[in-house]
Amino acid sequence: MNTREKCLMLIDNLSDEQLANIAIILEEAADDAYCQRLCDDYLSNPDKDDAMALEDFANSLGIDL
Repeated sequence: MNTREKCLMLIDNLSDEQLANIAIILEEAADDAYCQRLCDDYLSNPDKDDAMALEDFANSLGIDL
């Protein structure tokens, strides 16, 4: 039995209140994983140290400061 199957089997025995708590925990874990991926992507980007002036960035977006 793999981990997913074990989790599904355990979930079948939980109350709605317990499931609500687990849903919150899973959402937080998903948010953490997303933030970690963003951080890892940034750190592995070879262009991360290439700075751009705020005015130039705004102009590239068509925004007048």
